[in-house]
Amino acid sequence: MGYRSEVGFACDPIVKEIIKTVSEWNKDLRQLINDGDDLTHDKEQGRWRWDWVKWYEGYPEIDTMERIMQFVENAEMQGLSYDSFGFIRIGEDYGDIEQKGAPFEFDLYVNRSVEI
Repeated sequence: MGYRSEVGFACDPIVKEIIKTVSEWNKDLRQLINDGDDLTHDKEQGRWRWDWVKWYEGYPEIDTMERIMQFVENAEMQGLSYDSFGFIRIGEDYGDIEQKGAPFEFDLYVNRSVEI
């Protein structure tokens, strides 16, 4: 079965365009985007959520998304920087939370609760 995560990703229009362009020729990334819940409220930004996904290094679609995030974080182009996207991954283990970019800029937060 494997370890699964819940993942949220949101981005500015320029990053959304990069993802769209790469997914046109990368079928693995295209499938990942299609498998996610598209939560885009306005047509400019990108917002996706994946529930119960295997977000592992070595999976082609995950490696591509990780490279896109790394590119954006390291870019020195005007209008493209670490705060151009937000990423949060919550693993099955209690303390397994990973964040990249600037999730708070996109109202992307971790919310854990107990319901009975």
